Amino acid sequence: MGVEKENFESLIEVFQSSIKRNFEAYFADEEFQMERVKDRKLGEVISYNNLAMITLTGRGVNVNFKTYFEQSFCRELIKKVYKEEKYWNDPNFVEDYIKEFCNLVGGSISSLAKKEQNELGKSIPMVLTGFDEIYFPVNKILSEMVYEWEFTKGHIKFMTRMEISSLNIEEVFKLFEGAQDAEEVQDLTFL
Repeated sequence: MGVEKENFESLIEVFQSSIKRNFEAYFADEEFQMERVKDRKLGEVISYNNLAMITLTGRGVNVNFKTYFEQSFCRELIKKVYKEEKYWNDPNFVEDYIKEFCNLVGGSISSLAKKEQNELGKSIPMVLTGFDEIYFPVNKILSEMVYEWEFTKGHIKFMTRMEISSLNIEEVFKLFEGAQDAEEVQDLTFL
């Protein structure tokens, strides 16, 4: 597992860079501290009430990208982007806003995959209460790697989680071979 672990670590650095760039651009805030969470203990409390997620699937590889959030924290950030109160007081708009963040990260991850290997298909992003995640159990047959990052700025916190699974771990490496080069030229565009 030594070489595999090293390969995953370099791949995860690419994903981390992409997630950070998307987060800072989308929330118009570069002051957030991003920290990778390692070795979260089973049963450890995650105090976020909401979860937005998107799934990417292709060539025997499944990637789930999740963002755990509190509505109140999102409202504070949306106030900086949208000056009209109707936006930050609408819970549906807040959910749409965070779903679009997941969609951007999903597109970014998809663009890192080798096109000739097979494009990753994306689900529509969805929002659940954080407790609904129990309906997405870990599949013990699959090789699965889980990575988490927390974004913090003062009292505002978000957590992102990436779950990569495959029946054959080599498929993950094949699919994202060259992701480092693709990440370096990737350009974030808002329409």
